[in-house]
Amino acid sequence: MSAVRWVLLFLAVIVYRTWFPETPPFPEIRFDFDLAVIILLGLYRGERVGAAAGWGIGFIAYATDADHFMWSSLLGALVGWVVGRWRDRLFLEQLLSRWIVFAIVALSYRLLHWPLIMGIGGGPWMDTLLYKVLPTTLIDATVTVLLSYIWERIERASDSETRTAGATVSKP
Repeated sequence: MSAVRWVLLFLAVIVYRTWFPETPPFPEIRFDFDLAVIILLGLYRGERVGAAAGWGIGFIAYATDADHFMWSSLLGALVGWVVGRWRDRLFLEQLLSRWIVFAIVALSYRLLHWPLIMGIGGGPWMDTLLYKVLPTTLIDATVTVLLSYIWERIERASDSETRTAGATVSKP
């Protein structure tokens, strides 16, 4: 990816966080765009780029909250690394297996994110888990699978256009 694309990607995360802020108490059911971006970068760019981008996006997502931005950075780096590590070891060609992996990663992220960053202790934890964490995880996994499918279709279309353009130019 070029530097301009990286800047645009980070600006997209900042704009999303500005328009849809995550405020305590625990956020309602919503799509977590920064988590989806970290998962997609880990999937398509590998574990190193996924971890670095996860750290940067986690840092940006909670930059205004000095108490929690380092935990967010570490969790983002962990998610990017894990997805990048799994991309060659799992059968992620099929959408269902990809959805299952993304759901496991998103649920693990949410279960670590909940006590470390949001600081929610005891109380109605079962209600929060069933009515907020699980639906958010399902939404995150579904939208991320759809975004990955769209990303692959765009890459295939651009690759086929490049091949046909190269074939027409090279013919005498």
